[in-house]
Amino acid sequence: DVAASPTQPGVVLAGIAPGGSWGGTMYRSTDDGATWAPVPDLANISVHDIEYAPDGTVYAATQDAIWTSSDDGATWAHHVLGVVDPNNDEVFSIAIDPSNAQTIWAGVTDAGGGQAVNLIRSIDGGATWQDHTPPHSAPMIGSDIAIDPSDSNTVIAVFRGDFGGGEVWVTTNGGDIWNDRSAG
Repeated sequence: DVAASPTQPGVVLAGIAPGGSWGGTMYRSTDDGATWAPVPDLANISVHDIEYAPDGTVYAATQDAIWTSSDDGATWAHHVLGVVDPNNDEVFSIAIDPSNAQTIWAGVTDAGGGQAVNLIRSIDGGATWQDHTPPHSAPMIGSDIAIDPSDSNTVIAVFRGDFGGGEVWVTTNGGDIWNDRSAG
């Protein structure tokens, strides 16, 4: 994934995840991508998604939960998710509510069927997380999330299985009730 800072001209972050798995890293450029340097805090940690909040706070979905930076990616802090097994806390997707940057959604791995919490939400900027996983018949990987820019209670989450299959779920009330839209 790649993302440019909304607050610091020239700063670009690129996350690498070899084969979608483990052992990647984050790279940072301060000259619009002309040169790159690895970010030491995320060395050998695969980065699946990078999202900037309007204030410049960066959220990275990684093989090791979520990391944040308040200095445009120069340094990073690790966040324990709390609602998932700390040994199975790989995050594949992050979405920041366009109307309230304190509300963040994250798609979590199913860890080979052993992690039933696959979609989480924070309403305090990532300090705490709550399970908002739709009622799957079995755990699935939370692979992408979209928030309606005109109605942040409407969220679309897509999931995939370890060996195929997938689902699409939609909520119109901020994740309390989900509707399966996978058919067709």
